[in-house]
Amino acid sequence: MKQKIILCLIGIAVLLAGCATEETKSAPMIPGAAGGMEKEPVIEYTLPDCTPGILIDQAGYRTEDKKVAIFRGKTLPAAFYVYNEKTGETVYEGGLEVKGEDGTTGEQIGYATFTELQTPGEYYIKSDILGYSYSFSIDDKAYEKLIAQNLQSLSSAAQDEADLSGEKIGKTSKAVVNMLLAYEMHKAAFDDAAGIAESGNGIPDIVDVLLSQILFLDGKKEEVLSSTDWETAAYYASALAKFSYTYKEYDNVYATTCLQLADAVWKYLEENADKMDEELRFMAATELYRASGGGKYHRYIEEFCQNRTGKITSDREAVYGAVTYIATKQRVDVDICTRFMKEIMNEAEEIAEHSKNSFYQVDTTVRQDNNEEILWDMVVLTVVDYVIANHEYAMIIENHLHYLLGRNFLSLSYMDGVGEREYSVKEGQQSVMDGGFQESALLFMLSEINDVEKQEEE
Repeated sequence: MKQKIILCLIGIAVLLAGCATEETKSAPMIPGAAGGMEKEPVIEYTLPDCTPGILIDQAGYRTEDKKVAIFRGKTLPAAFYVYNEKTGETVYEGGLEVKGEDGTTGEQIGYATFTELQTPGEYYIKSDILGYSYSFSIDDKAYEKLIAQNLQSLSSAAQDEADLSGEKIGKTSKAVVNMLLAYEMHKAAFDDAAGIAESGNGIPDIVDVLLSQILFLDGKKEEVLSSTDWETAAYYASALAKFSYTYKEYDNVYATTCLQLADAVWKYLEENADKMDEELRFMAATELYRASGGGKYHRYIEEFCQNRTGKITSDREAVYGAVTYIATKQRVDVDICTRFMKEIMNEAEEIAEHSKNSFYQVDTTVRQDNNEEILWDMVVLTVVDYVIANHEYAMIIENHLHYLLGRNFLSLSYMDGVGEREYSVKEGQQSVMDGGFQESALLFMLSEINDVEKQEEE
């Protein structure tokens, strides 16, 4: 793709390079002192940021997946062409489906579908008027590679001894909760070959990463029990209890230790109940009840449900608690479970509707400043898709992955090391590889898309 880069650098060829928008930051020009030649002029400048008009998932697609690029511009071409990056040969051509005008930007939006292209390799798209897209691959292992990269990143974050801040306790606890959800629902998506230090030991790599995270949390008990950060404390107790439930098949003794630690934090939460939101305790109570069957936890769950008037979906912690309560093998109140499931399914339907009504197939803004909310929506949708196996929901989840990996208004990949154009080229944009909620939510999405057993059932 050298030709594209050169065209972008030459100012007279911006249009040919396919730049739909151009943002140039002002920069000072500092000439030498007037009347003298003893100093050379110093010129500072910033090259324009060229955003392509052809938006693609820069990580790529599996061979049989639906493949769509989004075209945006004041004028759209009639046709598009897919080229093999290695040989330069045209391997596919098709017509553009014009979807309409984006009311925010005034640009026309079109879809280029090339699902029939199924030969593995590296490619890019070219058209008249808009120029080139970034490169992408077609590879049946595309999502497996993303899962491996995600686990490698989470493993590094867990073992980062330089980051011992209090904030890390909360981030790690939230990551554990999401990762355990992913593992419980989609075990077939995880193997023992992600390329972490523990790979090949006969235990799924996600469990090894979880153990590293829990060992870090295990050493923070006293810090949590003296803290007034109730959100962190509640996630800490939830993460340990949830881990104990899963890890007992590997090491029942340590799993029991984790459950006891979670109970100690629960007692601390009880002692300070008047200082925190009830949904925080509810989330922790559901995890402890599922793991232990303790009556005190179920009594609190029933009390919480009797007193709650708002929707369960209005708080993330309440949703986590509801999902755990629905999944528990302990005695449950069927009416409570039915209410929870109905409200979560209604929320999923609203998310689906908002996504379908967007040209980018994601409920977002031109500023692209709501990735955390987008990822939370995908947690909800992934949970519901696991329960009812809705093909439409599965496609929406996959479209959100395409969005996060480059098929967005700014043509940015939000996953470190993936794609030619990362989030860092735009001021104010941040990676989703945060070692906490966002990164683990991304893993949850990937596990849903890459669940081999679920694909075989379908």
